[in-house]
Order: sequence, then structure tokens, then C-alpha cells
Amino acid sequence: MLKLNLVCGPDKKEGYIGVDKIKAPTVDIVHDLNSYPYPFEDNSVDEVYCSHVLEHLDDFIKTMEELWRICKPGALIIVKGPYYKHKLAYGDPTHKHFFTEHTFDVFSDRHPLHVFYTHAKFKIREIKLKSARKLRFLPFKSFLNTFLWNIFSEIEFKLIVEKDNCNNVPTGDKGVPGERDDMCKPQISSRTEKYQHLQRYMYAIKRIGSRKKVLDIGCGTGYGTKMIFDKGNETYGLDISEAAINYAQKKYPGPKYVCCSAEKIPFPNNYFDAITAFEVIEHVQNPEKMLEEIYRVLKENGDLFISTPNPRHMARRIKHLLFKRPFPEKLGPNIYHIKEFYYEEFIEILKKKKFKIKFKYGQNLTIFPSLILKFIEKLPGFYKIPIIIGYPFPKFSSTVVVWAKK
Repeated sequence: MLKLNLVCGPDKKEGYIGVDKIKAPTVDIVHDLNSYPYPFEDNSVDEVYCSHVLEHLDDFIKTMEELWRICKPGALIIVKGPYYKHKLAYGDPTHKHFFTEHTFDVFSDRHPLHVFYTHAKFKIREIKLKSARKLRFLPFKSFLNTFLWNIFSEIEFKLIVEKDNCNNVPTGDKGVPGERDDMCKPQISSRTEKYQHLQRYMYAIKRIGSRKKVLDIGCGTGYGTKMIFDKGNETYGLDISEAAINYAQKKYPGPKYVCCSAEKIPFPNNYFDAITAFEVIEHVQNPEKMLEEIYRVLKENGDLFISTPNPRHMARRIKHLLFKRPFPEKLGPNIYHIKEFYYEEFIEILKKKKFKIKFKYGQNLTIFPSLILKFIEKLPGFYKIPIIIGYPFPKFSSTVVVWAKK
């Protein structure tokens, strides 16, 4: 049985093969985990143990895909890391990633779009939160964690490697997900999240009208692109994921779909009357290049509808004011977000790229604790409340939506 202790240092677990980039008596294989591929055959490893390792590596997705490659089906992977709601997670400047209870959802059936962005798949068998020593005997820790920080300092995941011929192909027919992966299906996300996604498209469609040439950047499964198309517009959907484009073409025919990067849009200058780019800019390597491309292909006086998460929302600002807590760079530890813009920064970069701000509004004021939100969502029609009350306060909402003109 082959068991690996990644970045073992001087404390290698008994019975494990120690892997580290620094040569030491406890290290059996010297290898830098930022270098791929790892020196192991496909389907050769039975167990992997990595304690406080992944948060230091450059490419989280690539690392998990490499572990998936070398592990046998059914292999166990134990991951320990800093819990995102503890000060030490942000206190170490070498930490590049943080962990929540949902960090590994993207590699499992818990996440609706996992097959679009990675072929690695794991079953989440167990999640444990470890509290700081001083709070070891504190009662109701899980409840208090909903409202307070620094209750738990570490999180541990036990993952089971899943491999089959259907769900782990990132592109092509076998990689196309079923209807359960459609963002329009209510079981995929909460009713509030679903309404938040759809509301942005409804806002844009009302102002675009019909008989226009429209580009939907980051179209994903294509549900929003189809909404624009159904209003009588010549509509194009653009996404970097080939699997997403394949799915959109089958599920939502009508629009023309293109698989490419938003940083290099394959259309001539002054081509589109309107462009939508909802929750996209935080995913691209070069946001300024993306905005330059949008400006180039947009007609004079054309409309841009764009949104992005705001890491400096109301709850964060209150905590900063009362407890002097520093603002994190991200709304949450989303492994796909490269750069998140706080409100002022987002408006500034749009103006810098010569866009004229016509209107802006907020979604989700984030003043409700998660337990209250779960209760609100069960009440008929009430699931819209967190989204609606953020409308006049884009600066304090968790999502900022902007309507701009070229």
C-alpha cells in the first residue's frame, strides 16, 4: 500500500512516503509540489496526507487534478488547512488559498458546474472544524461560528477519489452534464442565488430591447444567453469552457456560441449593440485587457452590463469599523476568483477604460446571518428580500451591477 505524506518536513507520519522539496533524513522523495507532473504513476497511490500544504501552493486546481491522477479509485486524501474565519489564515503572507466548508464542493456533485472546469472528482466523506485551544471547552461553537470569527482555527477534509468513464471527462459528449447541472434548476442553488442570477439578465434585457446584436461573455450553461435571444436579439454566447459551450448548444439552441477567452474576443471593432458580462471579470488573468476588448467590439454609445462580487460589503465594513478587522481581498475563498474588486475599485477601472457609468445598483446587502437567510428562503416570495434591499446600496452589497455606455 503506497501512502504519501506531502511536505512532511521533520514530522513524517509512520508508514508513509515522505515528499518534500527540501532534502532531509525524513524525506524519501525530493520534489517541489508546484512542479508537474508528480513522480508517481497513474492510479498508484492508496492514501495522501497533506497538513497545511495546499494553501501555500500556486495552482490549487492543478494540484488536486494531479493528486486525482496518481491516486487509485477509492483512495483517501486527508487535507488540513487554515479555516478562513480565523485571523491566522490571513496573518501568514505565504497563504495563497483559504478553506471553508465548501472549498472542495467544486470537485464533487455538490457543485453544479464541476465538470466544466475540472475533470478531477472526489467524494467528500467528512469535514471537521478544530477550535483554538483557548476555546476547546466553549459550548455551542458551531452556532457561534455563524456570527463570530476566530472560533475555529483549522479545518480537515477527508476526500475519496472517484473515477469513472462518464463524469471525469472535461470536454466532449461524455463531459456534458445532465439537467441537474443547469443553473436554472432550483435544486442547484438556493432560491435567493437563483433569483440573483436571473435578475441581472432581466435588468439588462429590459434595457437592451429587441433586434440588437448582443454578446453574453461568460455565458456558462447558456440560460441567460437564451433569455436575451428569446427577446428577438441576434445573440452570441462566449465562454472559455468547451464543456459549457457544448452543453449550451444542446440545451439552449438558437444563440451562436463561441469558446474563447474574454481577453481576446474574436469579433471586429464596433460589432455589438450591447454586451453582458456577469460575474466574469474576477475570473480573468488580465481584467484591463478584457475591458479593452469589450470597448473595442462595442458600438459607439453601446451598452455594457457588468457585475462582480464586492468583498467590502456591509457586514465586512461593520466588522472593520467595530473590531478593526482588515478587509480580505476576496468575498470568499473561491478558487476560481483571481482578482475581486471592491466597489470603488470596480467603478474606477471602468472609468479608466473610458466607459461612462449610466447606473449602478447592488444585490444582497448581507445584513442577515446565514441561519436567518435559510429561514427567509422557505417563506413564499421572501427569498427575494436580501437581493432587493441591496438595490440602492451598491457600495455595501455583496454584488455590484453596473450599466455603462461606450
